[in-house]
Amino acid sequence: MHVRRAITFLLGCWFTTVTVVAINAGVSFNIAEVASKTPPSELARPLSMMSEFEARQFPRYIASEINRSMFERFGLIELALVIAIALTLFMHGYSRAATILSGVLFIMACASNFLLTPQLVAQGRMLDFRAAEMFQQERARFANIHALYGVLTLLRLACGGGITWIMLKRSRSAYRRRSPDEIYAVDNANNGEVDG
Repeated sequence: MHVRRAITFLLGCWFTTVTVVAINAGVSFNIAEVASKTPPSELARPLSMMSEFEARQFPRYIASEINRSMFERFGLIELALVIAIALTLFMHGYSRAATILSGVLFIMACASNFLLTPQLVAQGRMLDFRAAEMFQQERARFANIHALYGVLTLLRLACGGGITWIMLKRSRSAYRRRSPDEIYAVDNANNGEVDG
């Protein structure tokens, strides 16, 4: 029971982190786009001294830097959570299938954090303040890396969903195997009653 609760808590933290980071990445660029079109009066004069392209890219650059920093930190947080999930499953022998899925999840998290994220950060900074028609080859490479990162994210979510499904299935099976007396005793214990 305690093992299942620990894994559930860790999975919840992991799912929440992945979801928040994914949503924030899109929202930040939308906010930057709006800010570039309707800047506050204090920034309207300095921005008017820039070219239209530079004035539009400046808030997008800030959003990009925030996202890059967030993804780098998220990678470390995700690795810590995935390691905790994998070790908990392995040490307690909770489920072989779930343990294997957590191992696959760890490998993909390492690939995303140590292989793809550094390339996305480096390529993104190189393309900042560059016109869309410039560095076409580098932009295509950046788009491919970004797409691969997205695919790995979906696969990681699938692994996390698989672990969750296995836990739910085992929980229901364990509940059905209990005798009526065991279920009654557990219910009484949960209600604060102690058998004599």
